[in-house]
Amino acid sequence: MDAYEGSLAAVDTLTGGALTGAGVITAPARFRGGNYGVYFLADQVLWREIGKDDPAQQGLTGFFRVAAAPKNRNLANFGIDGGLVYKGLIPSRDYDTLGLAASYLEISDEIRRAQRDVNAAFVAGGAGPLFTRIADYEGVIELSYKAQLTAWWTLQPSVQRVFHPGGRVQAEIPDAWAVIVQSAFRF
Repeated sequence: MDAYEGSLAAVDTLTGGALTGAGVITAPARFRGGNYGVYFLADQVLWREIGKDDPAQQGLTGFFRVAAAPKNRNLANFGIDGGLVYKGLIPSRDYDTLGLAASYLEISDEIRRAQRDVNAAFVAGGAGPLFTRIADYEGVIELSYKAQLTAWWTLQPSVQRVFHPGGRVQAEIPDAWAVIVQSAFRF
């Protein structure tokens, strides 16, 4: 067995399947029990623009969420996000909302360890590392505006700045901008 075949054998032990020279795992995924996740979510009105009798309920609302899951069974083991939403910021646009939010998702230490092990196996076999960057996190900052065009139609453009898309799990993807336009019709 040459060094490259030895590296593939080490990767086979790590992944539970055979890894071809092209970096493709040829065995089915293994399933593990005992998975779970926990989260805490808070959503609170911070300030009302008018009184409680305002049908639009104009004002500032904040939200916060934190979540966790076992790192040896999940791609991501920790996430936190939060933001502010203001309803009725523009005079005469009582039902419109302006939102600003941020999100952080941490990639599991186990994924990072596996990437380092795969890289070590490939380097030991005389090849270059398969992963040019080790996975870390994905972060997003979002600004959106939801316009209530009619009682039954909303239009919501959103601009997002995404840091480390996909957490750099599979590839070196550069930070990105995302522009989304969502429209909803209520019947």
